Amino acid sequence: MGNNDLVFRRYERGVSPLNYDFQAITGIISRVGQVMEPAIDGLRAPDAAFPHMRELELDAVDVELIYRQCSLAVLLGLERNWPVPDLIEFVQLYARVQTLILNNIDTHLDLSGSYGRSDAARLSGDVRNALCYVPYSVLSGIALAKNLPGERLWASIQCMARTTRYIIECIHDDYHDRFNEDHLTNPLGLVRRYADPVRSRHLGSGFYLSTVESLNALFGQQTAPDFADVLGEMRILRQRVDELADLRQDIMTGLVTYPVALALWHSERAGGGLADLVRSVWVECRLVAESYVGNARESIAIGVDSARTQKLYAELGGELVASPAIATCVSEAETKAYRIVQAARRVLPAGEAECIEVIVNLKRAFLDRLVAAEFEDLPPPHSFEDMRTSVIGKITYT
Repeated sequence: MGNNDLVFRRYERGVSPLNYDFQAITGIISRVGQVMEPAIDGLRAPDAAFPHMRELELDAVDVELIYRQCSLAVLLGLERNWPVPDLIEFVQLYARVQTLILNNIDTHLDLSGSYGRSDAARLSGDVRNALCYVPYSVLSGIALAKNLPGERLWASIQCMARTTRYIIECIHDDYHDRFNEDHLTNPLGLVRRYADPVRSRHLGSGFYLSTVESLNALFGQQTAPDFADVLGEMRILRQRVDELADLRQDIMTGLVTYPVALALWHSERAGGGLADLVRSVWVECRLVAESYVGNARESIAIGVDSARTQKLYAELGGELVASPAIATCVSEAETKAYRIVQAARRVLPAGEAECIEVIVNLKRAFLDRLVAAEFEDLPPPHSFEDMRTSVIGKITYT
């Protein structure tokens, strides 16, 4: 990379996906850690005046999520020699205005909304937490950015807001779309919706575009249309790979995603019974989850991991993996990854294109792991915290 001694190894056929995952992520951490670690320390520092809000602050700080959402923008900022203190302040601003808010909603509302939970007191607490934390976090982010130029600050926040409001719309739409019988009887309608330029769930993952656009705005730069197109394609690639990784959990929480909708359509045309298998799993998952009183995350695990639902999913999962639709999804993702890298090399300086390439290659390696495991998202032997710890002890942050 132009101003960096670290050169990321390319992911090629024959390279172990697990080894690449470890090498690439530790490489990213060693490069961006000088920004990310002080930013995360700042987010963890006491800010709230009251202990209950302080608990919510700490609950929302997910170190791995902040790294994954902000690393591409920070890599690009460092490649451009932008000042590290300003990049630290940007990460704190972005985390406050977008990452931590969406993580709080995911924890306290999205998981709760996956089932009709019977614990009204806990659900009420989740709603109360989200309603209080969201405006608090936005205002805290603005207060933290007191040293940033006002005009650029608002331009940056506007970039974040465009994506955040869309993602929140997607989350809200998912609440109403779970266990939707229409998707089993008319899967082609959902497949076509994924092609919609506005309402496609492929656009539900927006942080690559959001972080880079908002960082550029903060430094007074426009994001070139060709570069925005590359980031938009990365948004779709990430969503496609994540939906393949989440086949089991999405089905068991009543969400029909693109791979499943495409498989249902293929089964319908062939006179198969995939829709009936999905219905059977849904009935059992709802019975298990709705009888559970407790934490929303545990409710998900109870439904996904019960012996009965596992037995039902075994047949369904086999049908899905064997469907030509899944092979189509993999092929489409591989083609999109290749095109993104080629486009980045064409429209960006070499060092910046390499920042894009390493992120895309991590998705390619993850996709290969999923294929080898028949789309069971098996955790690698190294956790993110293992990788982070192995690097933090070797570098000095300034």
